Amino acid sequence: MTDVQFVTENAFGELGLTVTSTFSLLSQFITSLDARSIKAPERPKDPPNTLNLIGDSAKLLKAQVTKLSLLVLNRPFTPTAITRILRDISTGCLPALMGATDLVRQKEDGHILFYIIRAPIRRLFRQMINLMGEVPLHETQVDAVKKTDRGTLVSTGIVWETCDLLIEMEKTGLVGIVVQQAQEYRDLLQDAIAELKEWTESAKRPELNL
Repeated sequence: MTDVQFVTENAFGELGLTVTSTFSLLSQFITSLDARSIKAPERPKDPPNTLNLIGDSAKLLKAQVTKLSLLVLNRPFTPTAITRILRDISTGCLPALMGATDLVRQKEDGHILFYIIRAPIRRLFRQMINLMGEVPLHETQVDAVKKTDRGTLVSTGIVWETCDLLIEMEKTGLVGIVVQQAQEYRDLLQDAIAELKEWTESAKRPELNL
């Protein structure tokens, strides 16, 4: 084995361990979010602003995921650079987002803020797991990922979209979130009424005997 081969295999080995640990961290966070009965950690005496923490973490995650996707798709493939990014993600923005959900209490802060914040963060964690699955863990997998880059692009796009939603939450605040939700429900209801009216009118028309 040459020195280059040894360095390459070692770099992929470190990458594999980092992907595995990041995957485990995300799975743990998702389990905590899904288990509503688990008691949340005690609130700090002087907690940070929840929406500001979410917005800042989402901005950082979006930037890191952008770099990650470019490194996965572009050549030459550099496993050491991807490992550094994943470590930054798993020690920075992911725990910060999870910590923000721990700051929200259903009784004190209300059901709306509690569920509106937790739902997109849960979706974000799940999509990050999908993105982890697109990272080549061996030199032989690099070309295969390049040929089928759709999975990476789709996962990245969903992460971007969810991050943008969380960033918008910081800008609009709780009132803006509630107003946006109400508008979405109103539009959905109007569409349903329009479709029902159209179906009713078509059902009243007599059939033509040809």
